[in-house]
Amino acid sequence: RLEEAREAIEMYQESVALRKEYEDCKAARAVAEGRLEAMDLECDHHRRQAEIAHLEAARATMDRDLADQARARMVYVLAPLQDGRHEAAERVKELRRDLREARRRMEEQSS
Repeated sequence: RLEEAREAIEMYQESVALRKEYEDCKAARAVAEGRLEAMDLECDHHRRQAEIAHLEAARATMDRDLADQARARMVYVLAPLQDGRHEAAERVKELRRDLREARRRMEEQSS
């Protein structure tokens, strides 16, 4: 009987030790799951930051492309005006030359 009692006590102690080990494992698993969830949230945060950076880069590229298009349109619009200004300047030179020539002739005729 004493032997049975000792075996029962040992089985009970093993049961208590296994129960404690089980609870420790359960707590460790909860901690690990919490860490995993935190890592998932951090990954989501970094993924969102990467998406934002990608969108900002796309916007900057689009802004640069729009600026390039605007410059090209300005060149397209201003080029004829600049050509016209050049032509007008040439015409003014011709008229001044003609005026000088006319003055010279008038001075020759008056003398």
